[in-house]
Amino acid sequence: MSNTISNVRLSINDYLKLSNGATDVFIDVLVLSGSLIAQTRWQKELVVFLSLNDQEIKGEGCVGFDISDLGWEIDNFTDQKQFILKIVNSALKKTNWNALTYDPDEIKVFSNLRRFKEMVINFSIQLVEQSGIQIWNNKFTEIEFKKCPKHKVFVHSSGCKLCHG
Repeated sequence: MSNTISNVRLSINDYLKLSNGATDVFIDVLVLSGSLIAQTRWQKELVVFLSLNDQEIKGEGCVGFDISDLGWEIDNFTDQKQFILKIVNSALKKTNWNALTYDPDEIKVFSNLRRFKEMVINFSIQLVEQSGIQIWNNKFTEIEFKKCPKHKVFVHSSGCKLCHG
């Protein structure tokens, strides 16, 4: 089984396919870096959205997302894109990796992060569909941004992604 991160609005062939294990590592390192630097509501929502790709809750091979599903706002598109790139770059610097209870295969993780970064770079404001922000906003209307006391990452409705791993 595997999971896919896609960019279908750009091209049906623009995607990143990850094994279940690679998905867990990919999400873990993004959540670790994003939780450290997220400041605005949308940034925190993004980190929670990423953490919701938790196979311990949803099942192996049942997570993944499209770049267009990230709650893009036309008025804030540039800042939002820069934030995503910032958390990817932070993950590439192994920010907070000491919180991991395993040693990831750096070559694979870095390759996946670079591919994701490329996908985000290629996603343009012309690909944003404003109806997507309404769906995004409905997911996060009642959320409280709490962090796991152990891992210092934002938790989702079922707990801490890193504790589940």
